[in-house]
Amino acid sequence: MRAELLKIRSTTSGRCLVAVLALGGAVVLAVAAAAPALIQALVDLQRRYPDLRLTDAGDGRFDDVLALLSVADPEYQRSMVDLVNPGPFAGFGSLGLSTTCALLTGVLVATGDFRHGGIVLAALATPDRSAVIARKACAVVTLLGGVGLLLVLASGGSLAVAIALTPDATLELSPAVVAAVWSRSVLVLILLGLVGLGLGLLIRHQTPSVAAVLVASIVEPTIVLVATLVAGSTPWFAAFLPLSASQLSPRGSTLASSTELGATAHPLVALAALSLWAALHMAAGLWRTSRTDLV
Repeated sequence: MRAELLKIRSTTSGRCLVAVLALGGAVVLAVAAAAPALIQALVDLQRRYPDLRLTDAGDGRFDDVLALLSVADPEYQRSMVDLVNPGPFAGFGSLGLSTTCALLTGVLVATGDFRHGGIVLAALATPDRSAVIARKACAVVTLLGGVGLLLVLASGGSLAVAIALTPDATLELSPAVVAAVWSRSVLVLILLGLVGLGLGLLIRHQTPSVAAVLVASIVEPTIVLVATLVAGSTPWFAAFLPLSASQLSPRGSTLASSTELGATAHPLVALAALSLWAALHMAAGLWRTSRTDLV
């Protein structure tokens, strides 16, 4: 496992992916924390000085937006501790930064050895190919679990800042709820990494594997979005699709519950579906690695 982690640290793409996942996730959380106070300040300034024409603050639409972005709302606070889809609007119609980076991390771990020929040396040193894959899986779990813990700290700090910036706002969530959302979020990142690992082992080539992730990240959310717009509610199958399940697993929703298009599902159902997809991808990758030639 140390060798697998060293491979990630020693490549530019690996370092960049981990940095984007950690720093990018922290930036998104910071923006979600500061956005309500900034929007409220802008609207108050416009209403106090109408001649500034900064916004159309006289329109009642802004009251609905401010209500949706109320830090005092428990639903908004739950979105702040969601590491996969931070903020009330994240994760609807597109994939988040954390989701994409976690998938690509797994792909990179799987395809790096095939690209540079290291998989042959690893198989010679360890004839049991399942053990080689197990070490790669442990490296993905360790890496994404560590990044997830860093995002937990960023999430807690962002929520504290958001509450401090909002008058009369207090923490409305119990420690058990916060811990549950954090735990499911970290587990989602790990499972997405395993999905990417299995996909990379199945395809073996880095460019097609990355292309498959990018295509899936566009096609699946688009299908769910169109079905939602046509039916007026989230389709029942959304919780069983891999990427949609990853969005629904942390808190069971992607949009604030006050919106008509709010996607909701039981988080444990979505998490179970994502776990099944991870198992299927890993099984497919193990089958090809064990049953076919490595070159």
